[in-house]
Amino acid sequence: MEQTKYFSLAWNDIKNSPGWKGKIALLALLQIIPIFGQIVLFGYIYGWARDIAWGVHSPMPAKIFGNEDGKLYSRGFFILVILFVFSFVPNFLLNIPGAAMSVNTLSGDGYPGTTFAFTSTMLSLVQMLVSLVVLIAFSISAMRTAIYDRISAGFQLNKVWAMFKYDSNGALRIFGMTILVGFIGSLIIGIVSAILFSFAGLAFVPAIMSISVDPTPAEVFAIAGPGIMLFGLLAVVIGFIVALFASFLHTLVARASGYWTQQFQVAQWRGQDDPMPFEAEAAARAAQQAQYAAQAEYAQAQAQYAQAQGQQINYAHQQAQAEYARAQQQSAQGMPVQQSAQGMPVQQSAPQGAEPAPQTGEPTQTTLSDQLVQQPAPNADSANISGQSD
Repeated sequence: MEQTKYFSLAWNDIKNSPGWKGKIALLALLQIIPIFGQIVLFGYIYGWARDIAWGVHSPMPAKIFGNEDGKLYSRGFFILVILFVFSFVPNFLLNIPGAAMSVNTLSGDGYPGTTFAFTSTMLSLVQMLVSLVVLIAFSISAMRTAIYDRISAGFQLNKVWAMFKYDSNGALRIFGMTILVGFIGSLIIGIVSAILFSFAGLAFVPAIMSISVDPTPAEVFAIAGPGIMLFGLLAVVIGFIVALFASFLHTLVARASGYWTQQFQVAQWRGQDDPMPFEAEAAARAAQQAQYAAQAEYAQAQAQYAQAQGQQINYAHQQAQAEYARAQQQSAQGMPVQQSAQGMPVQQSAPQGAEPAPQTGEPTQTTLSDQLVQQPAPNADSANISGQSD
């Protein structure tokens, strides 16, 4: 399955928007105004990101302050609060141990140098990891807030975690690209700033060297004033470049996050506490699998019952055959046989003390003549007496 290139899609949408450079520059200028500038920035870019999450493809809104949906400022304020909570609170808690160690060291009861350096390094690594987690959680929470227009939706960490687990690969790719682009941009800005400040300093070295041992304030201002003004101007220019790059990167990440959120079928979302479509589908699959498992267990139990019944019938049949064979054998020996309740011949026990009938090789048949009582024949004396009486 081909992976969606969220950053590439976001960049194409930005560069294909009419007047996108001017919009980014205006957003950067607004960052000079504390809080208000950030509210407008987040309200604008996450409103545009919400559109693509809904599947609405459109260029950047034509007007920064257009406020077409009436939610520009409330949305921006909610997202700014989420950013503050997600970034300030963890970093503040992580800075407490470092601050305590520093105070302890300055008081003279500090830790050895090696222990302090190791602990500081570990805290720095933990802060970097926390920053990455905050960056991921913030963008997902900001998308939920933009979709529901409620700050509480952004603080539903269980929903944020569920969305991240569903496509952690895509989320990590987005924020990996964010770190990479941010690092490259910061490196370039740092190098350019160092070069500009170096040339500005070199240009005023001769003038600075020409200052007398005990110059008057007017001489100092006449020589150093232009240099100070130039450095100040360079600082403003570099600051604007930093704001310009930050605004561009925020817009890029927000749009990429909108594309990432699109896979969650936002059009089918209901209340913020209700299961999202992928959660409902997972629950349905789990219920179906449980039903299949129950059916399989029932079928297995039925098969085992049938097998047990078959074994019992088999055993009864074998017993009946054995009884019948014994009865046949007893019948062959001349012993009377009676029928069992099931119709099978059952051997009758012979009377105590009786002798078994002699075997003749064939079973004896009882006839009518055998049943008649034979009287003894009259003798000659009896016949004579009878004749004399006559």
